[in-house]
Amino acid sequence: MPHGLAKTRVHNDPEFKTFTYGHIGNRLRDLSRGDILVFYAGLEPYDFKNEDLKQRYIVGYFEVEKADFAIKFEPGCRSRLLDHAFSKNQHVSYRDFTKECKRKKGALFLVKGRKSGSRLLMKGQPISERRIITCTRDGKKNKMTRYRLSKTMVKEFGVDWGDITMAVPHWIRDERYAKRVWKWLRKLQ
Repeated sequence: MPHGLAKTRVHNDPEFKTFTYGHIGNRLRDLSRGDILVFYAGLEPYDFKNEDLKQRYIVGYFEVEKADFAIKFEPGCRSRLLDHAFSKNQHVSYRDFTKECKRKKGALFLVKGRKSGSRLLMKGQPISERRIITCTRDGKKNKMTRYRLSKTMVKEFGVDWGDITMAVPHWIRDERYAKRVWKWLRKLQ
């Protein structure tokens, strides 16, 4: 482990024991009961030799039971959030909870997944294709890696989001595709 990392606070969010997720800002405000929130991560094998394996993978999902700003769940009462549905959530258990709720980016938004409809996958499901782009900055050419939804996933999801940017929500608004993706997700290990 790199020096100094052992003392770093781990931010385990989403957490898949009680299925909670916290997000600073309002990008998820349209989530409601019954929606599916899918989590993806940039992963690569530990001892990899093949750059193509470094990509975006679905790692889990929640079927939303509750979703709203923390202040609406328990106005001014962190202890009730800790005692109930969000007790394991890193944002709620963090000692600077009040500060988390009032950051400039927006209020703390909390999501609780339904236990029977949420899960952490045993194996990440690849969803992206890597591409290298060249950009010029300060007169110098630089190569950058970008990830976009693979052609297979575009067909499956019914959308093409362009580059898949971490921590930016992507939506499937077409009900037909949403049902199809939900069925596909349930088959994943």
